[in-house]
Amino acid sequence: MNIIKKQKNLLIGIGIFAMVASILLLVFGILLLVRGIVNTTIAKLIIGPIMILISAPLFVFGFKAIFVASALKAVDGSLKQDNLAKVGTINMKKCDKCGTEILDGETVCSNCGKSFEE
Repeated sequence: MNIIKKQKNLLIGIGIFAMVASILLLVFGILLLVRGIVNTTIAKLIIGPIMILISAPLFVFGFKAIFVASALKAVDGSLKQDNLAKVGTINMKKCDKCGTEILDGETVCSNCGKSFEE
């Protein structure tokens, strides 16, 4: 599993958790508010609306996290194949040892001398 797929799964999990938590906050906030009105309890009348207000941005955060995660995709020649190096862009061929760009036809790294014929 590549790094993009791991981060995508993590982001989806965070988004689902945030959305479930926001729904729970909304339900319990409404229940506290109703019980506060019925019993005229000041603490319930204050905490209920606060929970309701917190649930809205938490739901939006969860929705955005899932939306962004669904858009993440690794393509050939990028992070999908762990084609990372210390120098240069992601899509060029690089030396495994030092990260220098490998030009077509080269059999030895121009920077560190590592052989590519392996």
